[in-house]
Amino acid sequence: MQPGSAQTGGRPQEAKPEMTMIQGFVTPVLKCAFPNCAELNEGLRTLILRMANPEPTDHRSNVGGWHSENDFLKSDDPYVRQLLEWITTAVTGMTQATGGGEIATKGDFTVLGWANVLYPGGYNKAHTHNSYAWSGVYYADTGDDDPADQLSGLIEFIDPRAGVGSPLVPGDPFDQPLYFRPEAGQLFMFPGWLRHYVHPYRGRRPRISVAFNVRWEQRPAKPT
Repeated sequence: MQPGSAQTGGRPQEAKPEMTMIQGFVTPVLKCAFPNCAELNEGLRTLILRMANPEPTDHRSNVGGWHSENDFLKSDDPYVRQLLEWITTAVTGMTQATGGGEIATKGDFTVLGWANVLYPGGYNKAHTHNSYAWSGVYYADTGDDDPADQLSGLIEFIDPRAGVGSPLVPGDPFDQPLYFRPEAGQLFMFPGWLRHYVHPYRGRRPRISVAFNVRWEQRPAKPT
């Protein structure tokens, strides 16, 4: 009788192997939903629309919308201060979830943010933020839904693995889109190198968000 087999009715019965599925090369995307956000959202909406150019522009990845400078989160406005606290909470959560909680205490995070307005037909081209550890976006007002276009205003992430769509695999487990329909008060955070874009927005009201990049730098070691 072969090792690992049992005798049953004169025939060896093979032992079943132990199988473990290992999820390799997982890409984290954090979604946060902040409660009691209506006042903050209205405050951000009022502030950003007052700042924004009402004429659509083509600035960086933003096409058919408006993009502020990268110092928006440095404002002393109380709603911006509150948003920065929420972003900091999300950064802490992402850092801990990805195993960096202890090492993060040996350095400092820097957050840069800018306000975005998408007007009807506006979108964000596919892009990355390769110089930063994390990138993200907070939605203050997601505008109107368009029943005729189920992709209107969705944020979509592009699988970073080369050749993931071929060859054909039963069930097509790899080449699947990852997109979200954001809601006001939600924040998404992801690695800066993850390519992403926003589908054309078909609503009527301006769509308002605050995007941000996060950099971490280790402090120099103290001389001994």
